Amino acid sequence: MPVVSLSPFHWAEGLTIDVLIRLLNKTFFDPAYHWVVLVSYAVQSVTRSSVRRLSFLEATKAAVFATPTLARSDPFFQAILALCAVGTVLKLNKLLDRVARNNFTTDKKGWKWGQPEGGEIVLITGGESIHLYSGFAGAGGLGSHVARRLAARKIKVIVLDVAPLAADAPESIAYYKVDLSNAEAIRKVAETVRREIGHPSVLVNMAGVVKASSILDMPERDIDLTYDINVKAHYYTVQAFLPHMLEEGHGHVVTIASSTAYHQAANGVAYCSSKAAALSFHEGLTEELRHLYLPHSKARAVRTSVICPAHFKSGMFAGFVSGIPEFLAPSLEVDTVAELVEKTILSGESQHIIEPYYASFTPLGRALPTWIYGGILACAKDAMGHVQTFRGGGKNIDRPDGAKSD
Repeated sequence: MPVVSLSPFHWAEGLTIDVLIRLLNKTFFDPAYHWVVLVSYAVQSVTRSSVRRLSFLEATKAAVFATPTLARSDPFFQAILALCAVGTVLKLNKLLDRVARNNFTTDKKGWKWGQPEGGEIVLITGGESIHLYSGFAGAGGLGSHVARRLAARKIKVIVLDVAPLAADAPESIAYYKVDLSNAEAIRKVAETVRREIGHPSVLVNMAGVVKASSILDMPERDIDLTYDINVKAHYYTVQAFLPHMLEEGHGHVVTIASSTAYHQAANGVAYCSSKAAALSFHEGLTEELRHLYLPHSKARAVRTSVICPAHFKSGMFAGFVSGIPEFLAPSLEVDTVAELVEKTILSGESQHIIEPYYASFTPLGRALPTWIYGGILACAKDAMGHVQTFRGGGKNIDRPDGAKSD
């Protein structure tokens, strides 16, 4: 299994706080760096105090014996030692998190990427072009980037969407037109996929729609479509493709949620709450794989990941204004998010990713005093109010109910 870093430097967004923090994490905040400084300082201390020239091995041995004395009397050594201890504990905590996310279970089959026979098959919902459901903006740019990235690695990719692939889409990407709000349609297309291509081992629930509207102004039809695509479709696709993963003890379900799953926004209540439901669905699926499905040894080997990006520059959110300086809260490029999805898939491990850096604090919001949390949310009170339905470069298509989109 390839070693995959899931925290790339976001160079595409320019110089932001994310770049600086990642640079510090790989240098001054890295416990390995602290240990090197600690040992070097101890060796230097004993070398200075020695009456004769010491070899490196002798100086190292002397430094080990001098450590208790330095820890009691040298403030600089004490500070570095404390950083080493804290950094090591945090590193251990990350390791335990990683093992626990994967249910303390290894995938005995391993992952076969890009192999023509018996290789992994990745199925993505929501594919190529940004489309409209009667005034809704639908996700397309991200799905396109992910599908193309995987296809470039010779991985079999299947796209399920109501909108067709773009004319320049790689021929290796298989496309099936389906209304993702229709459970029966998904069951039928799943049978076709299995018969014509095979059983997907990776399911990426990416399709999503958004329409900026207040609670009082949003029609019932729009509420239904938001939940049909953003939430209920996850049930239908998992019901269609998870059983074979359980039989094999091998598979990965990736949920594309949003950092808005952890907070709300005026004029975006339907979208935010649907993403909260998608996040909760991911957590529920994880629990069922861990405790409910049999045999446990196979069910626990099926991976589940959720990716919660904050605003990124797709047509879904044209007109979005965060209200926070770009340096602190950068809008991600679509390809940056696609890279995160790609690396999550290739890791073959369960992941929980929230990007960019500022968004990683959103789960902590509800633990803050109301007056503080409310003040933070107020900074972005107008964020969704400026979102306009994406039209330029997109295409209007038939809605599932047969009517034409605007």
